[in-house]
Amino acid sequence: MKPFTSKHMCSSPLNQNGESRGEGHESSKRFGYDPADKKAFEALNQKTKDSLQSEAWKYNKPFFSPKFGVNVDPEDGVLSGRPVYSDGTKLTYDKIDKPFPGVSRKTRCWEDYEPTPGVKPYEKGSCRKK
Repeated sequence: MKPFTSKHMCSSPLNQNGESRGEGHESSKRFGYDPADKKAFEALNQKTKDSLQSEAWKYNKPFFSPKFGVNVDPEDGVLSGRPVYSDGTKLTYDKIDKPFPGVSRKTRCWEDYEPTPGVKPYEKGSCRKK
């Protein structure tokens, strides 16, 4: 049976917008890469890349940024390529397009924390429990 031919498979998350986690592809075939993904990576400045990686750290997992069209890993940061599988789909992590909810964007500190006087923002100890 061909992939996505039965009715329940057509609504599978693997068949949406050419995105995938790699299930259903021919494992004996090598991955391809789309040059457009590398261009999306190169179009980002370092500040944006660092910001995206910071979000991955907060979520403690990799994610896909629909806004920038890149996968982001907590350890490796913004990834320069997304493997293209034999079925034409691309590796796409869970989509996250909003900031991590645990951080107050007004003060830079987690909820129930406040800035520590005399400590520079984002340095260790820059926020303390209220």
